[in-house]
Amino acid sequence: MDDFDFGPLIFALVCYVIVFGVAGWVIGKPKGISEVGAILGALLGPIGLVITAFMQGNRENCRFCNELINPEASICPHCQRNLREWTTPVWTTPRAVAYPDVESVPPPIPRIVPQAVAVPPPPKRAIAVKPKVGLRVSKDGQDLGNVSLQDVRSWLQSGELTFGDHYFDAEMGQWITLDCHPELTDLQF
Repeated sequence: MDDFDFGPLIFALVCYVIVFGVAGWVIGKPKGISEVGAILGALLGPIGLVITAFMQGNRENCRFCNELINPEASICPHCQRNLREWTTPVWTTPRAVAYPDVESVPPPIPRIVPQAVAVPPPPKRAIAVKPKVGLRVSKDGQDLGNVSLQDVRSWLQSGELTFGDHYFDAEMGQWITLDCHPELTDLQF
C-alpha cells in the first residue's frame, strides 16, 4: 500500500463534487433554491440532481394566472400583472401626526393592517342597476352588484366603465380588472 498514489483519486473526487455541485446550483437557481441544489448535488451526485429537479422551492402561485413565481416578484413574468396592487404596509403608526414634537412622542403602538384587500371600499354613490345575474362589477371602489355582460359591454363602450374597473372572480375570490375578463378582450381599444 506504500506505493499507491491517492492524487488521481482525490482529483477525481474533487472534480465529481464540483461538477455535480454546479449542476445542482444551476437546476435550483430558477426555483430560488440554488444553495440547496448545490449541496445536494455535491453530496449525493446524480441522486441530488434528481431531488433538486423535483423540489418546488420557495415559489408561490400568482394570484392572477396561478403560475409559480418568486415570492418577492412585484410583476408576474407570465401575465405581466402588478402583484403589489391593493397592498398596504403591515405595520403603521399614526404617531407622527398626533405628536409633532418628537421629544414628547410615546413609544409606538403597532397595529396590524391586512396586506391584501379582498373587497373594494364601501360605495360612494349608486348607479342604477337592474338586478340581473352576470358579473359583479366595481367602479371606483363602489360595488355595483351583479350586472349582465351585455350591460358591462355597453358601459365600457359609452365610457361609464373603464378597463381599470374591477369584476369579482368568485372562483379566485378576488377583484380583477375588467381587461382580464376573457369575454371582454375583443372590446379593448
